[in-house]
Amino acid sequence: RRTVGVEVVWMRKFLVGLSSALILAACAPVEEAQPPAQSPGQDPCAAESLPLKTPGTLTVGTSFPYYEPFKSGPKKTPEGFEPDIVQELSTRMELGGIEWVVRSFESLYAPGTKPYDFSMDQISITEDRAQVVDFSDPYYRIQQGLLVRSGTPIEDATTVDDLKQYKFGAQAGTTGLTYIKDVIQPDDQPNQYNDTKDAAQALANGQIDAVVIDVPIAIPLTEDYEGTTVAAQFITDEGYGMVFEKGSALVECVNQALGEMEDDGTLKELQDEWL
Repeated sequence: RRTVGVEVVWMRKFLVGLSSALILAACAPVEEAQPPAQSPGQDPCAAESLPLKTPGTLTVGTSFPYYEPFKSGPKKTPEGFEPDIVQELSTRMELGGIEWVVRSFESLYAPGTKPYDFSMDQISITEDRAQVVDFSDPYYRIQQGLLVRSGTPIEDATTVDDLKQYKFGAQAGTTGLTYIKDVIQPDDQPNQYNDTKDAAQALANGQIDAVVIDVPIAIPLTEDYEGTTVAAQFITDEGYGMVFEKGSALVECVNQALGEMEDDGTLKELQDEWL
């Protein structure tokens, strides 16, 4: 009996000690998984080091329909100014492929994780957007244009005050719509459309008097919608940038390749070819 009693006491102590150890282990802070450490001297922008959604492939977000000369053609294989830039980036970053992912325009600069490495869709760099996403350096600078029907009274406007009496429209989520609301401030609320082509069609049909839209997009639209013209431009000096998830380590590497393209004249050559 004494022997049994000693064993029982010892077992109780053992179990109490084990329970304490388990409690301490459960309360210990859990270390977050860390990315693998890079070897000394390893280039963070080397192809094998890039934080891509799919290794070896540059996955790019865009909206549809496409607007020439920035993009045209099939959804998955567009051609134009922006696809050529992406191809050049892919080559300089020594990647093997490019994949395009189509989403709504406004979602391209919304916060949160994305199924692509960055989006590229004539997205203007703004302070408000930069609060929730990261931008590359600008790859093109633009002004806002006033798209109207030829021969209508709005063509004679010479000041912003002259424009307030007219009915405006623009694609939802664009800086053109923001310019209408914040600067022109027309007497009537502007109409919002799913895309710029819907806005241009409404203009051509006489449902609105004007659309405010990026000049390099507005000019080709005058060829698609007969009777429309770009009557003026507003000097906004906006820069188009590629859009990344907030905190993306890929921004620096894309900017590095983009800077090389600017320094050696490649970016200018593409602008001259397409724009």
